[in-house]
Amino acid sequence: MKTVAAFEARNRFFELLAAQQTLRFEPLPAFAVLVGSRATGTAHAASDWDIALQWSPALDGLTNLAIRASVAEEGVPLTGQESLAWPQFLQRTGRELEDFYWDKQHSA
Repeated sequence: MKTVAAFEARNRFFELLAAQQTLRFEPLPAFAVLVGSRATGTAHAASDWDIALQWSPALDGLTNLAIRASVAEEGVPLTGQESLAWPQFLQRTGRELEDFYWDKQHSA
């Protein structure tokens, strides 16, 4: 008779395998790390998936800028509101977007 722990370990293995297969052919992240309850084995039926991504440094400038613009426009900061990191990110991204569109409009 299988124990509950063995059943949960088997399910966790297959969940991790599915997550790895999903991300395997995604070219943008340099690596992805499962964090949170699914990583610690404390997930329940309603648990979500928490995945930390490190974007590839090989991204071309336009792709990198597009990702940062999406984060700046749609992102909801979870931490860092008390520091200058988020406002500096927004300012830098906005400045680079302005430069991109100015160059695009004024290129020969």
